This record gives sequence, structure tokens and C-alpha cells, in this order.
Amino acid sequence: MLADVLVKVAGFEKEDHGLYTPRPSLAGPERCIRQIVYWANGTPEDRTIGDRFIMVLDDSSWHEHLTADWIRQSAYTLHSEQMHINTPMGLDFLPERICKAKISGKECGSVIPAGNLGGHIDGIIKDMLDNETHYEHKAINRFAFDRYWKKEQYPLDYFTQSCIYQKGIRLLLPHLTQTCLLVKCKDTSQYIDFLLEYDAEKDAVHLLGVCHSNGEKNTGNPYLFTMENVVNGATEKFRQIHRHVQEQTLPDRPFDFGTNFPCGYCSWEETCWEGYEQEFEERLEEGTLPEDFIDNLRYYLELNMHIGEMDKEKDKIRDSVLEELKKQNAKLARLGEYTVTVRLQSRTSLDKEAPPELLKRCTKQTFSEVMRITKPKEKKI
Repeated sequence: MLADVLVKVAGFEKEDHGLYTPRPSLAGPERCIRQIVYWANGTPEDRTIGDRFIMVLDDSSWHEHLTADWIRQSAYTLHSEQMHINTPMGLDFLPERICKAKISGKECGSVIPAGNLGGHIDGIIKDMLDNETHYEHKAINRFAFDRYWKKEQYPLDYFTQSCIYQKGIRLLLPHLTQTCLLVKCKDTSQYIDFLLEYDAEKDAVHLLGVCHSNGEKNTGNPYLFTMENVVNGATEKFRQIHRHVQEQTLPDRPFDFGTNFPCGYCSWEETCWEGYEQEFEERLEEGTLPEDFIDNLRYYLELNMHIGEMDKEKDKIRDSVLEELKKQNAKLARLGEYTVTVRLQSRTSLDKEAPPELLKRCTKQTFSEVMRITKPKEKKI
């Protein structure tokens, strides 16, 4: 009764990308620069953002409000929410302008000086001893949440955004030298907080510690992680975007062809990869590899050989076990601590006997770069 209506309602609320303007949330190294150039030069989108994704984005903003309510019920105080911050970035192509961001339904209206980035912090946290810390909140899915906690990767875009705010905040409140980046898992309502300290002289951010809502903590000696060239790197990124727009050029694609995220969610995916097959054909027929690659090539072939032999051995064992179960007309068997089960697995595939016009409509051509390494066989004496 409601399920098919609510997502459509969210779609009615969506806005287009609007006019591009440099902002802290776009400054990080993980955000695709080529995507931003398409946006900045007014390239028409291949597809608009889906209605369900609008709901996902709206969910994230509500998670921020929910977390703020929980903070207010603790011994901590949250204040200065959505306070406007100007950060000098040396972007000489940015004129003085008025911040048009919507805060509580109203246009901010603050003046952003020339060369500055304008933004709004999520707030400032004050503890029981009146110590204050810059606060930023993010809500993400459990897959990214797990990657961050397991240190498989760190949220570099969030770190960059926090440092840009830090640089601007210190012009007003010099005592604020650290950021509490609180990340919520929208699927499980778990939290991770990253305690960051920005070194303005070295333009580096240090990760002092990470704390999980289950009580586990990770600390470094002296730091868990350091990211260098943070704000200067963001400044150079915006300069490159401006240069590409002025010269009507495109930066190289920062991701490999067929990358599911973020390419699969980009509004300009088709435009970006159009003509890639021709680009590949125009590559040089032969190049040269650095001498220090020789060990990599040797190791690759060695790994490939071992994997192939292990796969063959694994298949032999599997076939022998399946054959024994087949003789017994059984789907399950136990031996010691091991349990073996057999089940049928269905797979859907295209019917190649279908009419050609139907096959054409139901198939999609994709490409991937396949590498093969060969080594001349040694001659037998």
C-alpha cells in the first residue's frame, strides 16, 4: 500500500546537481576528478540519480540528527551545529560570493571571501572538563564501515574535509586542534570515531586513535596513520578542475574500466567510457618495462603455476567425493568432524537459440583488460 509510493515521493524531492562550486566535501582524493569536470563544464548526464538513492541520502542526514539527540543525552555538549566556516585556499579564480547552502530550510547568506572555500561544520563537542573538539558525522553502509574498522582503508575524503574545516576553524577558535570524526553504520547502528589532529605547518593529518562502539580501541605509536599534503592537495585538485574546464579538456580516468564503485553509480559513466575500445586499439603495439619488474613477472608466473596445479588437485578430490556420494545415492555424509553436502545450484543463462533481435536487446557488451605473461620454453639439451 505504501512501499511503492514512498520511494516515488522521495524522487519528487530530488534536485539536479545544480551549478558546480568548489566545496570541502568534493576536495578529497577519492572523489573522481573526471566526474567533477563533467559536472563543472555542464556535460549532460547519462542518467539521473535514482529515487531510492535519494532516500538513502536523506537517511544519512537523519542519522546525523538522531546521533545529535543521543549526544545531548550524554555528559557531552554539542553546539555550533552547521556553523559557517571560511577556509583560505589560495584559489584565485574564486570571487567573493554569498553562501547559498540551505540550513534548516533557509539560505545561509554568509559571505565567502575571494579564494576561500565555504562550508558548514557538524558542530563542536565539549566534554565535562570544557575541552572542545571539532565534530563531524558521517553515516555509511556496513561494507565501508567494516573496511574502515579493519584498517583495509581509511576514509581519506572525510579526513580531507575535516582538515579543511580545521584550517578555517582555527582562524576563529585557535584552541580547536582536533577533530572527532564519528562514523555510523546505518545497517547496524554501530559507531566508529576517528580522532584526528591536523598539523597546519606540515599540511598533514595524524590519526591519533580509533574507537568502536563495542569498546574496542586502536591507538598508534605515535600515530595510527598519517596523510600528507592534505589541504594543498585539495587546492591543486580544484585548480586542475578549473584548468580542465577552461581548456575544455578531461583528466585521465582514475579508475579501471568496469569498476563497479564509483563508476557504476556515476551519472556520466557512459559518456566517460565511450570510445574506450578505440582508445585501447590506438595504444602502442609494444612498450618497455622497467628492469625492476623482472622479479614481479617471475613471481606472477610462479603463482599462476601453483594456482593451476592446486585447482587440478582440488577438482580431483571433489570429483572422487561426489562419485562416492552418487554411488550411495546420498546428499549428505559425515566423517569425523567433517560434513559433506551436495545440492543442486541453478544458473540462468541466455538462450542462444532465441531470435537475434531479442538477444541483442538482452545482452550488454563489456570489456576488461586481460594480462598474459609468457616465458620461452627452455631448450632441452
